[in-house]
Amino acid sequence: MDNFGDRLKKARNDKNLSQEMLGKLIGVTRNAITNYEKNSNTPTYENMKKLSLILGLDLSSQEKNVKFIPITGTASCGVLENNCLQEENLKTYIQEDEWNKNLYAVIACGDSMATEIYDGDRAIIDPFVKVQNGDMVYYRIDDESAIKVFFEDNENYLINFIPYNVSENFKIKTIRKDDKLIMDKLIYHKVVHVVSSKKNNRAARLKIIGR
Repeated sequence: MDNFGDRLKKARNDKNLSQEMLGKLIGVTRNAITNYEKNSNTPTYENMKKLSLILGLDLSSQEKNVKFIPITGTASCGVLENNCLQEENLKTYIQEDEWNKNLYAVIACGDSMATEIYDGDRAIIDPFVKVQNGDMVYYRIDDESAIKVFFEDNENYLINFIPYNVSENFKIKTIRKDDKLIMDKLIYHKVVHVVSSKKNNRAARLKIIGR
């Protein structure tokens, strides 16, 4: 039991709490607790403290072994929009053993990538990890930026950026690989980790109940 997810799951089971019950106690969804226990998402610093109080879970090692990462802007997870970040010097964090000096982060705006990433979540990005089909990526063309799933269609010479939830508002972005003007501007990097935001839960619950 040497990682946060395993320690969290054991402590939750020791308290006879379901994932849904624990989520309600700290103000997040059941999916968020699942992702914490799988180590695919990380709770906010505030939620880590809540978990510590509720479960009696020693998070001292978790707090000591984190590295902070600069938040450089926002990324659409819905209707495309320009970078709207107003605050400066924002940071998020990641476990020390997952950190490298090249990482940066953006704040997700919208729910087109739910249930993996919600409005307000911090997406941590590594510009030097090779991107493969099916990876979640942050892409940028001039001032347009978004988080979507990467799919390269070599047969048709296309690059597609696809939202989890396709709709009138959540659309696929398709780029022709022979469009040199756009390709010269296109930057895309892999999302390697997500830090859950405590602000996403109200929207997520309303979506689940169809309201």
